[in-house]
Amino acid sequence: MGSSEWRALLTAFLEGRLSAATFAKRFSEAFDVVVKTRQPVPPRIQDLYFVVEAYAGDPMGRGHDVTDDQDLRAAAAAALAALPEAEPAYADEAAPGGWAPGAEAPRPDAAGGPTIYGPDPRREDMRKEVRRAAFTLGAFGAAGCLVILAWLTVGILQFFAASAQIDALLKLGPAPSAILGLFVAFTPVLGSIVAFFGAKDVWQWPTWGAALVFLVAPTLTLLGGADRWRRWRGR
Repeated sequence: MGSSEWRALLTAFLEGRLSAATFAKRFSEAFDVVVKTRQPVPPRIQDLYFVVEAYAGDPMGRGHDVTDDQDLRAAAAAALAALPEAEPAYADEAAPGGWAPGAEAPRPDAAGGPTIYGPDPRREDMRKEVRRAAFTLGAFGAAGCLVILAWLTVGILQFFAASAQIDALLKLGPAPSAILGLFVAFTPVLGSIVAFFGAKDVWQWPTWGAALVFLVAPTLTLLGGADRWRRWRGR
């Protein structure tokens, strides 16, 4: 794919004949073909590839590190301005001092021949590192969401278990027991103990199950938080 094809694709997008999402898809497909076939890629097209990779067509999916339509349009305009108007002349076949399409791109010769841009291994490594970092951050983010969801579930269970134990002991009725249970359940240590007995005695949970949910898990959380606090203070 030469400069004329890149210019045609960029122009179609900038003139409004292609939507941003359609342009991003076609650009990525063309770039992948060019890299796989080891065709020359101008530096501006390589830079634009990273912008297209970070593009999010859905406004709800955009963050601080995701490009939008305006960023994509600005990068496409800059790439179009840097592309040459005409294709450089290449030899049809490989020959001494010449270059055959699909072969390794040579450096400019002493006579001032045209510069042929090939895939940059450093950019390929950078792209792999970016993808790996994005995957790692996404995995940590997903794990964090699961942990938060799990602790919300435990908190709700602790409230109901503590309210059930208070009602069973004090015979206050559901509403007063729930109000008192709201304060008791989220009191450190006390809430876990009351919820443990509520789950074991009122709900008839097995002792090991009640202890795992309301005693072991909160204790591990407190120990982990204390350890992180000590490490943070020691910096």
